Amino acid sequence: MDVNLGRIRFNYALTVFISIGLCQSTIQAQGSSPESSRIRTVGRYACEAYGYSVRVPNNLVAYRDPAPAPQHGIQVHSTEGVVWTNGEFDAQLLGSTEASAANTAQQLAELYDLRRASSGLTKLDGLDALDVVLQSDKGSGQFAYARFILAYRPIKSGIGIVYTIGVREHLRTKKADAIFLAIVKSFRLVSMSESRLGIKEPEGH
Repeated sequence: MDVNLGRIRFNYALTVFISIGLCQSTIQAQGSSPESSRIRTVGRYACEAYGYSVRVPNNLVAYRDPAPAPQHGIQVHSTEGVVWTNGEFDAQLLGSTEASAANTAQQLAELYDLRRASSGLTKLDGLDALDVVLQSDKGSGQFAYARFILAYRPIKSGIGIVYTIGVREHLRTKKADAIFLAIVKSFRLVSMSESRLGIKEPEGH
């Protein structure tokens, strides 16, 4: 086997393995309280590794993990819950917005005893996206309401990227809804680092 081809396959397999673990842990961590070791973030947050940026609303503070932890997104915490952003490789090779949204909805439903209440088509800085709402009829889980907007970004000759902006609350509130919608509105695609697995710029962007 060609040495370079072997290295490419090894790097690809390693990235998929790590990304699957990060995907599962990210959803679980999004509801945790901010720790003193995490980095406070205000204003614009840019995640070049996954090619997006958002803006933290005025007078609010978001939190992200410090280096050398990988940068996937930020969380804005409130007494009722959390608003989060996340960018990650399509580690499970789902290949579309629909399949990725279904996977995320299933994870949230299983973790917090929620059911998928509605979904609709939308856009995230020009990318086709799905707006999904989950809720609980029992009121016995940690969170009774969740909503996320998810978009899939195809990458030429590489693994696609999944973007998610979500809110999860004990009870739905206008304040958290406003934070969520403000961050969604601020979402922008940005240039990505091409040093990661030889990733090229996405088609059409």
